Parts: sequence; structure tokens; C-alpha cells
Amino acid sequence: MSDSDSEVDKKLIKEQAKQLTQIKKENKKLKKQIKELEMEVADEKEYLRNSEADFLNTLGEENTHNAELNEELIDLRKEYDFLKEEHDEFETELDEEITLRMKLEKEIKELKEKNKKLKEKSKVRYSEETVKKIVKENISLEKENKKLKEDIKELKKEINELDDEMKELMKNFD
Repeated sequence: MSDSDSEVDKKLIKEQAKQLTQIKKENKKLKKQIKELEMEVADEKEYLRNSEADFLNTLGEENTHNAELNEELIDLRKEYDFLKEEHDEFETELDEEITLRMKLEKEIKELKEKNKKLKEKSKVRYSEETVKKIVKENISLEKENKKLKEDIKELKKEINELDDEMKELMKNFD
């Protein structure tokens, strides 16, 4: 081997040593980058696990809240049905009361007419017995008339109470 071969070998070896050193440095850098990337991946995985846990907790809270709202809705529907039923019953009672009131007013009118006719008849001269009968009948009719007036007052009072209850139910209903 000649000197020049030996020198070429030395240069070649030096060059390869430089390349090897450069490759080792690059490998070291790459290993460092790999470690940094692995740490970033680990951090990202931890973040995702925490995010998933937060999401599941929030989802659980929302589900609980929705269940509570559903229960409240069910209770409100039951209350609505109850109030609707009461309202319907009240309307039926009110209709019955109005019908009864109309009948009573008609009866009162008829009794007033009878009373008026009896008063006109009483102006005519009758025998003492007839007058006594008429007076008794008149007294009886006046008592009945008075009782009917009291009944009407009571019915008016009940109707007013029912009107007040209906207004209260309608307030609650709204």
C-alpha cells in the first residue's frame, strides 16, 4: 500500500468518522424529538381522558336534570288533569244551578201571577168561609213565596260562591 492509498484511507476514515459523528448527533436529536413527541402524546392522552371524564360527568348531570324535569312534567300533567276534571264538574254543577234558578224564577213568576189573581178575587165579596179559605191559601202562598225567595237568595249565594271558585280555578288553571 502506498502512502497515497494510506492517506486516502485516512481521509476516507476521517470522513466516515465525521459522518458517523453527524449520524450519532442526528440520532440523538431524533431520539430527543421522539421523547418529546411521546411526552406530548402522553399529555394529549391525559387531556382526552380528563375531557372524556368531564363530558361524562356533564352528561350524567344533564340526564339527572332531564329526569327531574320529566318528573315535574308528569306532576304538572296530573295536576292539569285534576284541575280540568274539577273544572268540568264545576261547569256541570253551575249549569244545574242555573237551570234550577231559572225554574225557581219561573215558579216565582207563576206564584206572583196566582197571588195577583187571588188579590183581584179577594176584592169581590165572598162568603165568610170562602174569605177564610182564600186568606188561608193566600197566607200559605205567601209563606211559600217567602220560602222560595229565601231559596233563591241561597241559590244566588251558592252561584256567587261557585263563580268565585271558578275564577280561582281559572287562575290556577292559567
